[in-house]
Amino acid sequence: RQPSVQTLKGHTSYVNACAYDPSDSHRLATISDDRTCRLWDISAGQCIMQLSLSSAGMAVCWHPAEPLKLLVAERRGLLRVYDLMSQKPILSMETGQGPLLDADWCSSNNLLAGAVAGGSAFVWDMSRGSEPEELRVVHADGATRFRWCTVSDRMFATMGCPPHQIKVHALGSQKVPVSHSLPVAGGLSWFPRLPLFAVGGDQEIHVWECGF
Repeated sequence: RQPSVQTLKGHTSYVNACAYDPSDSHRLATISDDRTCRLWDISAGQCIMQLSLSSAGMAVCWHPAEPLKLLVAERRGLLRVYDLMSQKPILSMETGQGPLLDADWCSSNNLLAGAVAGGSAFVWDMSRGSEPEELRVVHADGATRFRWCTVSDRMFATMGCPPHQIKVHALGSQKVPVSHSLPVAGGLSWFPRLPLFAVGGDQEIHVWECGF
């Protein structure tokens, strides 16, 4: 049986990120340089919601504990949590610098969000308002990726420049459990149930195990 391919059309520029709703396999969120975030009903092949942004959209995240909310991050350094029922933002956070290239919602703690903008990483405790709880320089020449550890809300990984530099950071500490540079690096993924993360390289996959 040949795999079927479904094409969802509506964005007018590059799509930077997409994310499935963890509670509904028929819902997909996408975000684009066209300054929109869109919600799709895959079974119908239709866009069922469109959120207008103030700059290019760079990251979109669901959270399994918050099925009616969506975290949306814009290139100019703005992150918003949207209530999908009202289609309005209920919380806004700003980095104060740019470009913002990635953001993530901590799967083990729905109150924590993080992002990278410029050369810095930002972490917000959303129960305490819109000011970042933590701000640190992580990559001197620019950060490109941010991913929370899936089994701990005390660790996150970043990627950036100098080219293909990978780091793991511990919240509340200046310790950097992992700091490594590769000739080529792409993709960054944590294992769901263990403190393991992988990065793709030139014909190789690099896997690290991180202690708490």
